[in-house]
Amino acid sequence: MDNFHQIVSETIRISIPEFIRLAFAGMAGGLIGAYVNDKLTRKRERDAGIANRKRIFLSFLNGWQAITGRSWPPNEDFGLELQKQAAFVSADFADSRFEDLVKNAFRLTSATTDSQEAYKETPKAIDALIKYVHDT
Repeated sequence: MDNFHQIVSETIRISIPEFIRLAFAGMAGGLIGAYVNDKLTRKRERDAGIANRKRIFLSFLNGWQAITGRSWPPNEDFGLELQKQAAFVSADFADSRFEDLVKNAFRLTSATTDSQEAYKETPKAIDALIKYVHDT
């Protein structure tokens, strides 16, 4: 019996450090996996949010483009709505080209625009804005 106790105690003495290492390795693996999963999920959510905001903005621009240029003087003032929509997606565009295109389109499309010639340039400004949003 003494031999049996000696074998069991020796086995436990050798095994406990291995079990501890295995437990820590499992915890470390779980933490690393959770961290990587969180990073990937955040990136996917961010990319999906950008795509959704672009889709909404492009939908607004396409609707605006369909109405613009049909009549003079303009029936609707899309300038304020353009500013709201552009503010919604402006963080998704890092360069100043987006702001310049929005400012140009706003200047041309405002219902207070007195110049019919300037208002006729609005579809070109909208096309440039749509192309820019599509390409980025």
